[in-house]
Amino acid sequence: MQQICPISGEPLGSMGMPHKVTVKDQTIFLCCKGCGSEAKKEPDEVLKKVTELKQALRSPDAQRDR
Repeated sequence: MQQICPISGEPLGSMGMPHKVTVKDQTIFLCCKGCGSEAKKEPDEVLKKVTELKQALRSPDAQRDR
């Protein structure tokens, strides 16, 4: 589950309801509409960042910190 905006690094929900966008046929969430244009500029980098953020959440260290 995605919890962090790949553009700003802010927690989803910290700026109101997360903004849902589709990047290269993949749905992702951003902290705000303002990050949407940035996500479309560098789609591969954004998707890579989302994957990295999700993997970090699954790491043993992340599970222990909860």
